[in-house]
Amino acid sequence: MDDARYRLTHETTFDAFCGALEAEEAKQRRDPEKRRLPSMHGSALGGHARLLFDELLGKEVAAHEEQAKKQAKKEARYHELLSDYYYRSDHISTSWKDATYDMRKRSAFLDMDEPGRRVLFEKHLESLAKKMGKVPALEHAGYTCFDFLPRRAINSHVPTRLF
Repeated sequence: MDDARYRLTHETTFDAFCGALEAEEAKQRRDPEKRRLPSMHGSALGGHARLLFDELLGKEVAAHEEQAKKQAKKEARYHELLSDYYYRSDHISTSWKDATYDMRKRSAFLDMDEPGRRVLFEKHLESLAKKMGKVPALEHAGYTCFDFLPRRAINSHVPTRLF
């Protein structure tokens, strides 16, 4: 169905498809006697509708799978770019702003959407931190700044520099 009023997706069921066809027919032909489509379930037309649905769903599933493959390829290219740029222990503290500046002209960076870029960047840095044996960022690990202070600094009234 190329009609803009109903969009078939890879998750559409046959019952939903038939319901949409019947609803559209009911909208266009208010008088039940003038309707061209009888009830689709259990009629001869139901078999034809099933064939049409199967063909349309097959095309939609193939398109969805192709889109998923393209997205996975983009993510793999971006992950490879991240691995090329950020691989040492001193790269763990790289900010998102610095990373966007560094990679702003790379096609693997530009192909990804903004939220996806950032999420994959943060995951890459977290996996790099685990690989290097470093403590992950405070907000990601659920720690407070007091978890890393020496006991004497917490118990004393003298301020201690954190960094």
